[in-house]
Amino acid sequence: MIDVIGISFANSNKIYYFNINGLPLTKKDAVIVETERGEQYGIVKTSVINIDKSLLQSEVKNVLRKANNEDEKQNNINLKDSVKAMEDCEKIKDELGLDMKILSASFTFDRKQLLFNFLGSLIVFFGTSKRREKGVIK
Repeated sequence: MIDVIGISFANSNKIYYFNINGLPLTKKDAVIVETERGEQYGIVKTSVINIDKSLLQSEVKNVLRKANNEDEKQNNINLKDSVKAMEDCEKIKDELGLDMKILSASFTFDRKQLLFNFLGSLIVFFGTSKRREKGVIK
């Protein structure tokens, strides 16, 4: 048996499940979790659920810790910088005359990745602006 908890991330109602890792967590707690994309800041949305490990179809990642004041500050910085990154990406898109719509931008909590969601041609976007965007973000 394993204790898991449902967590959602910024701008999403989708719930993902993580091993509570022995932490005393309750609904609305802010937490830092390990995901496939790196560390993420999330909010607990469910009570603890005890589930049989044999029923799991894949590995359940761990909650690393409850978020502290520094984590909250970092998350706010990431959210603010994501808005700036989206604005910069919009400018580059316009300068290059790309026919695409930028939907969102977000940093992973640890800032190892900046993710853009957009509608348009992937080949055109990366073929013409990847190096330029990298220079703007740094």
